[in-house]
Amino acid sequence: MLSITFETSERSDKYNWVKPRILEGNLDLLSFEGYTIKNSKVSLLLDRGLFDMGVAHIDGLELFKTLDSLPEFKLKAKVLFAAKLNCLYLFFCYTYINERCCLFELREKTANRIASFETYKDFANWNMKYRDLVMSSPYEESKLPKLDEELRRLHLPWPGNLDYVLLKGQIPTAIIEFQRTSKASVRNHCNNTWFLPTTYRKGDVNRWRVIDVLRKQSSLPLLIIVWSANEKVVKLKLVDRIIYPEDSTQKKGLRYKLKEVMTAEQMMETLNRY
Repeated sequence: MLSITFETSERSDKYNWVKPRILEGNLDLLSFEGYTIKNSKVSLLLDRGLFDMGVAHIDGLELFKTLDSLPEFKLKAKVLFAAKLNCLYLFFCYTYINERCCLFELREKTANRIASFETYKDFANWNMKYRDLVMSSPYEESKLPKLDEELRRLHLPWPGNLDYVLLKGQIPTAIIEFQRTSKASVRNHCNNTWFLPTTYRKGDVNRWRVIDVLRKQSSLPLLIIVWSANEKVVKLKLVDRIIYPEDSTQKKGLRYKLKEVMTAEQMMETLNRY
C-alpha cells in the first residue's frame, strides 16, 4: 500500500464541532478537496495526496487499492457522485522532493494516469483550462500547505473545496456548506451582508455562484449550517434561490425556504428528513 498524506486548505475544519455530531448519527459526509466550474457546469472533481517519494512511478492499481482501503476516503461514493454530475473525478499526486506531479482519473474499479507535469505551474496551467470562475482578489489565509502557498504565489490557486455532500448510505441527499462565524452571533449571522462588493471587500457573489452551479447540477438541496466555536446552537438555512447582480431589480442575495436557529439535536432531526 502507498503512504499518502492528505493535506487541506480548509483551516477551520478541525474546530468544527457540528461535523462530529452529524457523523455520530446514521448519516455520513462526503468531501472533495477541489472542484472546477467551466461554462456554468462542474467540469472536474478533485482530491489530492502528498507522497514522500517521487510520483513518476506510482502505479494506478496500487493507488486505487490504497484509496479503496481507506474507509474515511469513501472512494466508491465519490466515484458515484462524479457520475451523477457527469464529470471527471481526478486524484492529484504531488511531492515536496521536487515539483513533479501527476493526475489519475478515478473510476469504479481503476485509476488511470492521464497527465504528468514537471512543475506545479504546469499542472495549474493545465487545470485552468477547466475553469472560468476563479477568485482574483488577494488571499488572506495563512499557515496553508506548501502546495497552496506555491500555487497562490503563481496566482494560479488550487480550486475551492466542496465542503460536504450529505450521505445516507451511498446516496447523496444534500449539499452542505458550513459557515463559521466569529464576529457575529449565530443568530445574527447573515450571508447577504457581504454578498455584493464594496470599497473594502470583493464580495461573495462568485463564491455563491460556484456553489449554486453545484446545487443545480446535482439536483440536491443546498443547506447552510452556521456555527460558532463559542455557541452550542446552529443556524440551519435551506437555500431557495440566489439573486445575482445581473438579475432583475429584486434585492440581491440568498433567499431561503428555511432559516432557523436550533440545537444540534434539532438539526439532526431535520437532516434525517432529507
